[in-house]
Amino acid sequence: MSFFSSLGGQKGIPAKAPQIRKVQRTITKPAPPPATPAAKARSIGRLPPRPSTSSLTPPHTNSSRSSPATSSTTKRKVDSQDPDRARAIRGGTKRKLTTPPATPLFGSSSDSESDEEEEALARDSLSPNKKVKTTNDVVDKNPRRLRDVAHWNGKEETNKKQYKLVHSADFTSENGGKDYTPMFVGSTEDPVSVELYYPGSPRPERFNLAEPRDKQNHNPIADLIETTTSILTHFFPKSISDSYLNESTGLPYLLNRAYKTYDLPLFQSTLSTFNELITTSRVNHTLANHIDSGGLPHTPLPLDLSDRILAQCYSRTVSPHVERLREYESFSDSVYGEILSPFASEIFKATGLTHSSVFLDLGSGVGNVVLQAALEIGCEAHGMEFEANPAGLATKQAEEFRARCRRYGLAPGRVNLMRGNFLKDTHLLHDILPRADVILVNNYAFSSDTNDQLRRLWLDVKDGAKIVSLKSFVPAKWKLEERTSGDITALFKVEKREFWSGSVSWTNREGEWFLHEMDRSRLAAYDLSRRSRARG
Repeated sequence: MSFFSSLGGQKGIPAKAPQIRKVQRTITKPAPPPATPAAKARSIGRLPPRPSTSSLTPPHTNSSRSSPATSSTTKRKVDSQDPDRARAIRGGTKRKLTTPPATPLFGSSSDSESDEEEEALARDSLSPNKKVKTTNDVVDKNPRRLRDVAHWNGKEETNKKQYKLVHSADFTSENGGKDYTPMFVGSTEDPVSVELYYPGSPRPERFNLAEPRDKQNHNPIADLIETTTSILTHFFPKSISDSYLNESTGLPYLLNRAYKTYDLPLFQSTLSTFNELITTSRVNHTLANHIDSGGLPHTPLPLDLSDRILAQCYSRTVSPHVERLREYESFSDSVYGEILSPFASEIFKATGLTHSSVFLDLGSGVGNVVLQAALEIGCEAHGMEFEANPAGLATKQAEEFRARCRRYGLAPGRVNLMRGNFLKDTHLLHDILPRADVILVNNYAFSSDTNDQLRRLWLDVKDGAKIVSLKSFVPAKWKLEERTSGDITALFKVEKREFWSGSVSWTNREGEWFLHEMDRSRLAAYDLSRRSRARG
């Protein structure tokens, strides 16, 4: 029994119901991912935004995407009658591009939090000498440095980029507080204000103890209780955390009881105990030692911790403007949808993504999967989005992400979110795509023309690169033989997999996804075999 399920009552934090999954015997499924709040997310029409912390079990979704607007191109069959194209397929010849580079969307605001240059913060992931081949069995020879040593405990450097943290209290103060109801009323009708301290910084976040009138909006009390629980769970050794997480005397239990019974003194004293624990443990190096010793797993970061941090970012930047994401043309490449965090985490594992890898999301939406890859894995993570509304929100979310990771004292991988057409952008096609170890493209709603153009892009990816899609780039029943050996498809090994219900925003049903691997040796081996048969 959890802390919150033991309390009961309407204001208690409800127990998380187990998710029932169906198994089709025709396809071998991996073990189901652990249940997380993100798995509980449900769609709203065609658009299921990542829910904000609007209940005491706030759900969190991950990964959004939409495609670029594309013009139709003349399709050309690649076969023995087109020798130049066939040579390009076999050798991965690069093509000349003239489109100007996209405008980066990350890193253009000011704030009270100082920032070291992103390149320095991600120096390990950017070094070409430190890349390792991404396979399911890969062992990373250069372990990730998870703790943000450069900014730990509020260290500052002048003349660096700065990012502003969006405080929870900012929401309850908007519109004169009309969207929220004070939970504990003090000497005035204004909500009581409290502060929450984080592991990596002496700067607290401000919270107003109020409830949203619309349950879909950010819930400060839910956010506060879930965050304290997550910090106690992951940032302390069990010898310390067990007593603070006790189901009948622990801090989350007491906070929830105070919330349910309107006991303001209990709520304030319990939160004060938590803040004192965090401050003392930061100063005496308990927190730093626990992270550095591996007590908090580095790669991957626990999914529930990653979900908590990303849910805070999403609720403060994307959720208030989620209606913008519904502004797309129906039945077009621009239809918006999100891949949720358990599915994204499964993709990271299946592709062997490490902190030394380069991750690329084509049609990255508001940047959910890009941020998750940078945080959960620690890798260099890029994304490109064509549509203005999700791309603009991605900028805001990336800035909040960097500031919030600092509060937790964690160093994510380098994040680069851009707006542009991924089929034409010179910077992406010349500088990022050829280096990418894992490429994600949610092509579920793409037209056949867009998918055909994407297939031609794969000529420029390196051997061993993994391409994940929701529609296969290899036609059903396709075979490598003489008449098809000049086709791009000949370069791929493809594996069909299934995702569980609750993995994507547009449906709660199970579905298929495809893992492609670029392997030019297949075609070379086939050519050698064909020549041997001809000589014989």
